[in-house]
Amino acid sequence: MANPGSRTHRASLKTNTQVVLVVLVTLVVLVVAAKAMDVGRPPDTPTTLGMVAFLRDFIRHYHFDHVNFFTTLRERDRLHLLALQPLQMSFRKVPDDATLWQEESPFSAHKILNIVLVESVDWLRFANATRPQNGVNWLVIGEHVHAMDTLSLPLNNKVTFAEPEGGAVSAQTRAEMGAVARVALVEVYRAGPSVGPNVQVVGHWESGGGGRTLLRAPAEDRSERRFDLMGVELRCLTHEWPPVTINQLVDESGTQEVTGWMGGAWDVLKERLNFTSTCRRPRDEDWGTLTEGRWSGMVGELAEGLADVIVAPLDYTVARSRVVDFVIPVVQVRYIMVVQRANQLAGVWESYTQEFGCKSWAAVVLFLVLCPCVLSLVSKSSPSESTRVTLLDAVTCTLGFLGQQGTSLSFTSAPSRIFFLASFVTTVLLYCHYTSALFSSLAITTNSQPFRDLRGILENGKYRFGFTEGISVENDFKDSANYLYQQVWHRLVMPPPSGLMHDDAAGLARVRQEKYVHMMDRTNFVYLTRGECDLEMLPRPLFSYPSGMAFRKRSPYKEVFSRALLTLMDSGVTKKLIDKWQPKTSLCKSLDIQPLTLTHVFTAFLLLGAGMFLSFSILAGEVLYKNLQQGTSAKISWRREIEQKKSGREEGINNDGLRTTHRLTWFDRPGFKKRV
Repeated sequence: MANPGSRTHRASLKTNTQVVLVVLVTLVVLVVAAKAMDVGRPPDTPTTLGMVAFLRDFIRHYHFDHVNFFTTLRERDRLHLLALQPLQMSFRKVPDDATLWQEESPFSAHKILNIVLVESVDWLRFANATRPQNGVNWLVIGEHVHAMDTLSLPLNNKVTFAEPEGGAVSAQTRAEMGAVARVALVEVYRAGPSVGPNVQVVGHWESGGGGRTLLRAPAEDRSERRFDLMGVELRCLTHEWPPVTINQLVDESGTQEVTGWMGGAWDVLKERLNFTSTCRRPRDEDWGTLTEGRWSGMVGELAEGLADVIVAPLDYTVARSRVVDFVIPVVQVRYIMVVQRANQLAGVWESYTQEFGCKSWAAVVLFLVLCPCVLSLVSKSSPSESTRVTLLDAVTCTLGFLGQQGTSLSFTSAPSRIFFLASFVTTVLLYCHYTSALFSSLAITTNSQPFRDLRGILENGKYRFGFTEGISVENDFKDSANYLYQQVWHRLVMPPPSGLMHDDAAGLARVRQEKYVHMMDRTNFVYLTRGECDLEMLPRPLFSYPSGMAFRKRSPYKEVFSRALLTLMDSGVTKKLIDKWQPKTSLCKSLDIQPLTLTHVFTAFLLLGAGMFLSFSILAGEVLYKNLQQGTSAKISWRREIEQKKSGREEGINNDGLRTTHRLTWFDRPGFKKRV
């Protein structure tokens, strides 16, 4: 009798065998069907298969961390691309909608490569997809000639064409890496809509057999090789900022020729990058400030697309960077405050009165009033004092003390002598303090300004403050949350006459005429005041900004010009231009001792003139008074003499009793007293 357990085991084995046979038959059918589908299909080209080794080398060379494959390959043909693992990758079908070409990649991906693996591409949709994006690059497997007439491919596009050489590859060898022996890397760009495309072969890949490959790939920064702008014309905005930019009017249309050292650098760039330009000044003559959400000046016109580039030292600010793109800075602008030189501020009287303060002068005047009174009082009141000093003599004695002179008065009492010595010592000390301060203020240049910073100007209250209208610092004061800047703007800048000047030259002229502090670039100040020593700058700069050229937002020219300017700076071209245009530092900055001008010594001559006038006036009065007195005496004597003559005639008798007459001879004239 058969064992029930053995019968159950045989039945299970038979069932498993049947299942295996069914699976094998199914696999055979699938293989036959797949081969049948391959019959009549054209062999795959190198643009779809046989380039895994090239892609692997290309991806590794640039360190891409995520790859998107846009392809029409079937699932089974994608198995060759899996050799690129463990690279993050994804396969996407060629979309019907152009927006799907830019699907988002994983958040962790920093460098993305989109690979197009199709023979025929809808280039109109592809053009929208290949707009320059940060960190996104495109590799198109195919010839570039199919895309040149359709794609715009601006100067900063990131599309590389991989063009296999050697033609198609048969289906039997499509999985072999040696099927493609060489791949040329081609880039195409247009410098502008009005110029033709520029085609560059930038590298190649070769397969040497035996698994050996060689990739000669270009640098990742495309601006290094896209230095030919094919004669494109750029619209340029400029502004006067000597010696960086100096503008000269070319014709009545407003075209400007830009000189200065930045203008010289711009001319060098035009020659090296092969482009032309037409420059003009902004319509409102402003640099660019933000008012009620709208930009003025050059920044506003550039943001509106009315120009391509600003050729002027435009300050780099956060607000401006939102609407324009700055190239590498070429100059550091340091805003300093300019005032009249300290020794020029002292006028005719201030040269001799600034040595003492108001309270000190009040004490000196009080001393000059009280000292004669006390000296006269002590000398008259002391019982042991033999010299009685009148008030007039005491005043003369006190003034002599100030001139370091003694007196002929002889004091015998102790109180008089003590007060005399105390007064004399006091005047000696006052004289020493005054003359030491006077010598220092007249002969030595020191920073004796009444303020040293912005807060000092505000607290002083006697000076106005301003700068050129439309520059970057206007927004720093106008829109600042800083209390000090707000107070300066509302109290020193805005009240009429406004502190905003048309240019720095007008600001310096105002500094010379009134108590006004002008803020401007240090380099501009040195250039405009070369050889002049009547102005000086406060020691510390108030603001400092990097400055340079600027392009429209997302302009394709930014990177190219940044690299070109960096090359000029590294090669020393900009330094030579700066040395050519920048004047040497003014000689007055290195001098500690200044010659005395007529302004400083005019007070002394004025006092001398006043003394001479007073002396001659008194002399004239004395002479006139004496003449009048002598004339009166002579008239009285003459009348007396006439009266005596009359009285003698009336008598007519001499002492002898004889009658006679009196006659006057010529001996009776003045000087002769003889009577006949």
